[in-house]
Amino acid sequence: SQTSSLVTVTAPVLQMTAAVYPILVDGRKASISIDVFDANGSGVAGATVQGRWTYLDRRGRTQTISESGITNSGGGVTFNETFPRGATIQNFCVTNVTKTGWTYVPAPITCGWPLG
Repeated sequence: SQTSSLVTVTAPVLQMTAAVYPILVDGRKASISIDVFDANGSGVAGATVQGRWTYLDRRGRTQTISESGITNSGGGVTFNETFPRGATIQNFCVTNVTKTGWTYVPAPITCGWPLG
């Protein structure tokens, strides 16, 4: 007599999060670095990071600029932006991180602010 059994193998859920650093400002230019890493603290290469700059124009109106970039081999991506004259940079917030087979778990802080 033969006996058969069913074995279910569940793949581990690959989770990633993002670390957001302060915005570096030089006149009208600003840059921010984002690192995406897994639960072990290793960088996640090839993840698409989406985010949004928020700033006030010279008339005090809130404006936004959306960005998207892909992390390098170490899991990092840098966004650079030149703002209009008279703009006041408010922040850059990560809005999503995607990679096939991975789940994005937002960190408690998903925005970076200018230094100073």
